[in-house]
Amino acid sequence: MPEQLTILSVNMNRSNANVAALLETTMANVVMCQEPYWGPIIPSRSDKDPNSTPLSGTINHLNWEVYNPPPNEDVYPHIATFIRKDISRSCQIIIEPLLLSYHSISILISNEDTRLRLINFYHHVTDHHPNLDNLLQANLDPLTPLILGGDFNTHSELWSPGDIRPSPWADDLELWLDQETLCPWYLTVV
Repeated sequence: MPEQLTILSVNMNRSNANVAALLETTMANVVMCQEPYWGPIIPSRSDKDPNSTPLSGTINHLNWEVYNPPPNEDVYPHIATFIRKDISRSCQIIIEPLLLSYHSISILISNEDTRLRLINFYHHVTDHHPNLDNLLQANLDPLTPLILGGDFNTHSELWSPGDIRPSPWADDLELWLDQETLCPWYLTVV
């Protein structure tokens, strides 16, 4: 793992062009992307399927490995984590079953002397009902350093402008952040 690791967390609003441009130009080592592009990819047809069902996926880039949860027929993955190939060649990268769903992924990056857990999370609010259960019920190893990145679609007095009403589930998220000793004041909105 490099001595200094730069990690970017960004919502790409499902834009193919924006994800491709970001991967081409960023100096970051890891990009935790929420709402990545997901659609037809090249090759656009499966060689294994006699009916030539179109393939869907996210951006494929020469310098990046992409890690995302497996899609199902009804819902595309709402997150993708891109890690530079030089890091993936020099470190062990494990997708953990912890939090694996269409809107979250936990990745453990390690080498002989360093371990780091990355959690990429997209809070998909449906009909004003929060979908935080798998995150709030996760028991994380306090001995493994953790970076939590994502789009929480949540307003809170801790990180939102003062004139915006907090989300009804903000207290639950804040309590979980406290219990896991995570630092919500580092959250920034760009």
